[in-house]
Amino acid sequence: MKGLFSDQRDVDYLSSVIIGVCTAFETEELNFLVDHRDMKTPDGEIAVYSPEIAERAVVFQQELLKNSK
Repeated sequence: MKGLFSDQRDVDYLSSVIIGVCTAFETEELNFLVDHRDMKTPDGEIAVYSPEIAERAVVFQQELLKNSK
């Protein structure tokens, strides 16, 4: 099971949308909290990501935090 994202394109798309919104703000104008607790699939199972998805998600979080206080 790959979890809530079906493939790398999902992570890339979401990343580009959120990072795009961040560009409307000044650097360090935003605060972010990334919280993965209690992430579940629609059928209530705990979300598990493939290593490829997890790696892309880490890169996204690193980019997101560059725009954070």
